[in-house]
Amino acid sequence: MANSKGLIPADVINEIKSKNDIVNYISSKQELFERGKNYHGKCPVCGKLESFVVYPETNSFYCFACSLGGDIITYVMKTKNVDYKAAVSELANIAEITLPEIKPSSNNLMRDAAMFYHSQLKTNSKAKSAIDQLHAWGIKGKTIVQLGIGFHDNSFNCFIEYMTKQKSYTIAQLEEANLITKSSKGNFCDKMRNSIIIPTIDEDGNIVCFDYYIIDKAQLYKYPNSNKFARSNHLYSFNLAVRSEKKSVIIVSSYEDYFKLFGLGITNVVATYLPRITNVQLDLLKKHFKVVMPFLPQYVNFSACDQYCKSNEMFCEDIRLQGCDSPIEYLDKYGVDAILEKVAEFERIL
Repeated sequence: MANSKGLIPADVINEIKSKNDIVNYISSKQELFERGKNYHGKCPVCGKLESFVVYPETNSFYCFACSLGGDIITYVMKTKNVDYKAAVSELANIAEITLPEIKPSSNNLMRDAAMFYHSQLKTNSKAKSAIDQLHAWGIKGKTIVQLGIGFHDNSFNCFIEYMTKQKSYTIAQLEEANLITKSSKGNFCDKMRNSIIIPTIDEDGNIVCFDYYIIDKAQLYKYPNSNKFARSNHLYSFNLAVRSEKKSVIIVSSYEDYFKLFGLGITNVVATYLPRITNVQLDLLKKHFKVVMPFLPQYVNFSACDQYCKSNEMFCEDIRLQGCDSPIEYLDKYGVDAILEKVAEFERIL
C-alpha cells in the first residue's frame, strides 16, 4: 500500500523510520538530557524548556507546552519547515535507502481532484450559486455527497496550486487528465472555473471523467473523448445503481433527468450522456440487471435496445412519456408513483 501523503509504499516508510533512531537524530540537532527511559530538552517550536520529551521505545516525541508531537518525519517537517515528501527524502538519504520512483496513477489524480472539488462545494463561501442550482435540479443534502458533486470558483489557479504543491502532481499530468488549460496569455490555469463539477464513477470506484456546468452561462461542458476515455463506454452513476440491488434499471439521457429521479429517491437509475444507449453500455447493465427501462425523449429509437435485450435474456420495458417532451415534464405532471409501481412489479416477479 502506498502512503497517501507521498505515494511511497508503507513498508519503505517503516524501514526509513526504523533506521533513523529518533534520539540520535534529534540530539544531533539540539541538546537532550536523559531522564530514566526518556530524553528531555527545549521544544524546537515553542521554545519551552523541559517540556519537550523524546520517547526511544516508540521512536516519537511530544511537547507538553504546545502539544506538538509525532514521529521523526513530523520532527523534520516542523523544524525544517518542509513537506512530507522532503522530510522522507532527507531521512532516506541518512539511512542510505533509495526511494522508489512512484508516479501518481491517473486514478489517484482523478480521485484527489474530486476530493478538492467536493471540499470546495462544502467550504467555499462562493459556492451558494452552485448549491442553489443543485437544489433547483432536486439534489440536496446527502445526495450531493453520494454523487460526489463539486465546485470551482472563478479563481485562476487554486486547483493547480493545490494539486502541484499539496499533492505533488506535475503540470503535464494535470494537462493530460484534461483538468487544466492555457489562458490567452499562454499560462496554465484551472479549466472548470465558476462551475458545478460532476464526476462519473465506474463500478470499481474509479473516477473516469468530470463534466462541468458553468453557472453564469447555464451551460454544460463535457469531458472530451480520448484514447483513454470513451463516453459511450460508461454510464453516469452506474456504481450507485448497482448498489441499489434492484433487478431493474431506469435509463435516462441527461443529468437533469437523472437528478430529478435520484432526488425523488430512485437509485436504480443511470444516465447515458447521449440520446441513445450503446451496446457497450448495455453490456455493463447486463451484468447486474434483468430489466432495462428506457425513460428517454420521444425521438429516441428503442428498437436496438429491445433487440439487444431479446438476444441476451433481458426485458426492455419502455416508460412511455404520454405526450410529454421529457422525463422531467412527465414527473412534474404525473408524479413518480407510476414509475415506482412499475419497478416494484418487476422486483416481485423476477
